[in-house]
Amino acid sequence: MIRQDLHIHTRLSLCSGDPLQTPSNILAKARKLGLDQICLTDHFWDGSMPGASDWYARQDLGHIRESLAEIPEDTGGVELFFGCETEYLGGERIGISREAAAGFDFILVPISQLVLLAQAIGQ
Repeated sequence: MIRQDLHIHTRLSLCSGDPLQTPSNILAKARKLGLDQICLTDHFWDGSMPGASDWYARQDLGHIRESLAEIPEDTGGVELFFGCETEYLGGERIGISREAAAGFDFILVPISQLVLLAQAIGQ
């Protein structure tokens, strides 16, 4: 049985569109499902890294760290990690610096979105 979900977007990711997708509500759902661990992985692009599309402009570190202030002190036994989802642009180009990466517990760098991203930016 799967006991964790390490890829959860809060209301802060532009793809979410659900104002009720808050850390408190996510934790409540995790408890209901019997999950032991979850990770908030909002979309993020480090401003020090070139190549971000306009879509990432507002999804910076300050923006996604807002979720940390919304995490209740009592997580009901669910271990919660703070992560992000950034993009891979080929070679060694990703949307996060080593310095910024140090501030996260978990980082998703999906290569499966590379084709869609390339199409979106006209490459």
